[in-house]
Amino acid sequence: MTQPSTDTLLLSELVQHVQLPPRVLDRVARRGVLPGSRVAGRWQFSREEVDRCLDLGMPGWSDGHLRTVARALPEGGPSLARALKAPNVLLNLPVQSHPDCFARVVASLSLPAGVDRGLLTRRLVQREALCSTALDHGFAVPHTLRTGPRAVAENIVAFARMLRPIPFGAHDGERTDLFFFVFAAEQAAHLGLLSKIVMLARVPMMARLLRAAKTPEEVVADLCGIERWLFTGEVEEE
Repeated sequence: MTQPSTDTLLLSELVQHVQLPPRVLDRVARRGVLPGSRVAGRWQFSREEVDRCLDLGMPGWSDGHLRTVARALPEGGPSLARALKAPNVLLNLPVQSHPDCFARVVASLSLPAGVDRGLLTRRLVQREALCSTALDHGFAVPHTLRTGPRAVAENIVAFARMLRPIPFGAHDGERTDLFFFVFAAEQAAHLGLLSKIVMLARVPMMARLLRAAKTPEEVVADLCGIERWLFTGEVEEE
């Protein structure tokens, strides 16, 4: 039997690589969401293709697949409400352009001592260079790449609402004014936080609530309520 190359992962190796349970990876691979092939009855995955799919493809996943990923993690995945603190909710930022956005936001964040803001900004730019992190309905979810060195020791989510929407490459052609920034401490948390934000951005009332919020505390409370509604007590979709 031909042995997989070092760039090819078996299912057990993929579990270690992406830190998700084998039943979840098997499910999304069988549905064609995660690129893989069965050779002699065993799953084989290209490390590069999987990394690209998880870094770039998650906004196109169905709610069922996103919920499967979030719920596969311990305690239903990392809490957005816990990762987003009121000091990191920035309202009505007068950002004029795409290049100005990342540096302006990172410079304004409340971060633990020792966090390299320059590294955070560079990691955001590196990820955005691959393709836009803009979603529909005026949302974007800029984040550092899932692979590579972690820039933070704890999960940090920031929310920035722009004073005026800016062009950010959204597929629906809309300008973007609602930005969730994700800085995860490890890979599983990265996937969990992204999956939750993508689902939240699809809730029609979410954009209205965030645009109407008067204070950072109101944003955190709204996010906490919607997160509980979406991810507590629902039956996982098959």
